Amino acid sequence: MSDLYGSSSDSKLGDDSNKEKLQEELQQLTALSELQAQVVEFTDVCWDKCMGTPGSKLDSKTQTCMQNCVERFLDVTMFVTQRFAQIVEKNQSMR
Repeated sequence: MSDLYGSSSDSKLGDDSNKEKLQEELQQLTALSELQAQVVEFTDVCWDKCMGTPGSKLDSKTQTCMQNCVERFLDVTMFVTQRFAQIVEKNQSMR
């Protein structure tokens, strides 16, 4: 019988190649989940900042505001991520 990933239930779960494949899939799903969470977060922030009364389409002012808001959100996210990485690296080098 096949499982969700199309492998046989008779296959070795301890097989190194299966472990590596599952690890890669888990990392991809984790990255996708984090990306989706960020999209929800910046949509929430930028929507409240830029949207007035929703209409049938976005006017150019609203589009520009949304674009700038998302770009700044991503800039800040990258800055904070890099800063935390520097702090972690510094702490590890002190040990």
